[in-house]
Amino acid sequence: MKRILLLTVVVLCLAGLAFAQSDVGSIDIFSDAAYTSCNFIDVIGLVPVYIVHTHANDGAAASQWMLELGAGVIMQFVGSNSPFPTAIGNPLTGISIAYGSCQTGNTLILTVNFFGSGTSATCSLMSIVPDPGALSGMVEIVDCLEPPVGPNKITLEKGGQGRVNPDLTCDCTVPVRETTWGGIKALYGE
Repeated sequence: MKRILLLTVVVLCLAGLAFAQSDVGSIDIFSDAAYTSCNFIDVIGLVPVYIVHTHANDGAAASQWMLELGAGVIMQFVGSNSPFPTAIGNPLTGISIAYGSCQTGNTLILTVNFFGSGTSATCSLMSIVPDPGALSGMVEIVDCLEPPVGPNKITLEKGGQGRVNPDLTCDCTVPVRETTWGGIKALYGE
């Protein structure tokens, strides 16, 4: 009986810790301004890459990460632009972006522009990976919790990925988050 009681207490404590974790979403890569595709075509000309903080259900205030181009990506970095005034670093060597306020849902945090050459390899990969300067060694997101509980730094092993010149063997799909009926109704104020 004592073992069952002890096991029940441990399970309840672990469940409480799991619910205390903020749902800060992920940093994802898109090829279109509607955030519906992560497939890129390397054309001769400007190739925009939209970096979006997605699924920040509990809100997020900042992030730190790096955009890594795979060996087959042959595009020239032109520059980047953030809608937020505090963006420190370079997306290809590591960047930190402070959002200035709590952002929920899907928020464009950076547009990275490349000049395509039309020569990138089929199925090349670009990925959101940890900023080499991040102390945790992981992708970092700051939640919106108020003191004394937060703000907290939430870490992810990696963010989203995009495919350059995809074919049927490597087509990229946009990550989908499961939700509840209550969450859907809350979006529409019902």
